Amino acid sequence: MNNTQKVDSRTRDSLAPTVADMLTVSLQESKALINRTSLFEASNVLGAFSTSVVDYGKSARKWRAHTLSRLPLEHWKHKDGFFYVAPLKEASLKYMSTTAPDAADENAWNQLENRKAVHKALVEILPAQVRQQYAAMLEWTQIEPQSETQPVLEDMALARSIYALDQLFYREYAVCEARLRREKGFADGDSIPYDWIGWLADKAAQKVDAHLYVWGVQPLPWQVDERDEAGQQPAESSVEGMYKPDGELTLELLCNLVGNRALLESARIAALADQATQVSTDLLHALNRNGKCEVPEVRNCNDLRDELTAWFGDAGVLADEPGFGTPLKGHNLEVALYHALEVQKHYVKTRGALDPSAHRNPDNTFIFALALVACFYAQISLDKEYSGSTNATYAVFPAQNKAQRFEPLPAHAREMLKSLYGQMFYANTGWEIRAEAIEAYAQNFALKRSCLQELTFNTFKRMAPERLLALHQKLARMGESKKTRLLQSMPEGAAPPSEMACILAAIDDLFSPQALAAAR
Repeated sequence: MNNTQKVDSRTRDSLAPTVADMLTVSLQESKALINRTSLFEASNVLGAFSTSVVDYGKSARKWRAHTLSRLPLEHWKHKDGFFYVAPLKEASLKYMSTTAPDAADENAWNQLENRKAVHKALVEILPAQVRQQYAAMLEWTQIEPQSETQPVLEDMALARSIYALDQLFYREYAVCEARLRREKGFADGDSIPYDWIGWLADKAAQKVDAHLYVWGVQPLPWQVDERDEAGQQPAESSVEGMYKPDGELTLELLCNLVGNRALLESARIAALADQATQVSTDLLHALNRNGKCEVPEVRNCNDLRDELTAWFGDAGVLADEPGFGTPLKGHNLEVALYHALEVQKHYVKTRGALDPSAHRNPDNTFIFALALVACFYAQISLDKEYSGSTNATYAVFPAQNKAQRFEPLPAHAREMLKSLYGQMFYANTGWEIRAEAIEAYAQNFALKRSCLQELTFNTFKRMAPERLLALHQKLARMGESKKTRLLQSMPEGAAPPSEMACILAAIDDLFSPQALAAAR
């Protein structure tokens, strides 16, 4: 077949909707892109979507709905100067689970397998030379083999670059916040005024872009031609007659496969945080009305148990409050304590990783317990991580099935509880737990999340594959250099750090006192 033969309208129109959804462009833009692709590649991509994914996957005919591979343009929103992802119903945190699905849950395993099938179907139609050139980035792998937080996560190796840029963003945000505290005289122990959060996040995103310029991943703004095919990829081209290099569209789809998962997960977490805002506000309003406006002094689990009983037990301060008549006691009390400690451990390793000591003490545990108590009284139920179950939802507070009360919480429940904790902890001063500030804090924190979403979108969905390869290679070199230094100081017989751990450690090194001093 002639690789420059023009795409026929039937092939284009059949392929365009899926390409539009995966690349987050309009249907018209999708058709324009396909028109610039050879009939050979377009036919191969169409065959991959319609036949190969079904052949390689398991019950895979509806793969678009459960592989986190698509982000339709109508879900990429803009409001008040900030872009953000509006979650699809199918957006899920299944890859953020701390445990693998039950061996008998065939539906869940099929969904995990089918994302891999999409990847395989696309990679195998790449020209051999292109596949070899991008092999390191395209490899399907366990992203963090030693992870205690996402052990089931498998994806293209490029996904490591997303986590690296996340880390870089949060590090830059912390530096910007520290500078703002010094300039404005904000106390270290208090949260910064909420209306600064969006400004700080925008600054942090700009700093990350600066790193990409310095690393040679991005061209400097004045070096970019409007038609620079190696820079930011415009989805729509006015040059109908210019063919894309063979394999380019397939590479773009693969890169977007990685970016879409990250963005859909972020959107699901945002939706859970929105739901958490009302839940935390309702609980704290009830406590505040009854004179409880501060975390009590607690030193250990016995203190935690006693204080929770005093607040929510048979004769607790909320016993006469409407909606809080069911006392928290017995197994339910033990469930709240157990999962408060488990969610706290997870939080320290994830959202609180930059300052773990700020979230480890018993006072923090009490707030995590309040998060569980809030869900207990509000009777919150969430969508299951894997679609297609007979019972589509589950209760956040695991009190119904006694055999499963102390099993690890599903990802949606865990992330909602982490959001509840974050809202109660950061919206207040010191150890206060007042309801008034929760909503304002949550609204401004959403701006921080949207800045990171826009950074992810522009990098992994709008940068050309060759630039993403340059980013992947740069981060891999940083990780290898860090690994060499770490191995020199490790005791004999110790397990070597993973590639992901080394890359994140290398990012952290950019913010060491010595590195920051040298940058001034």
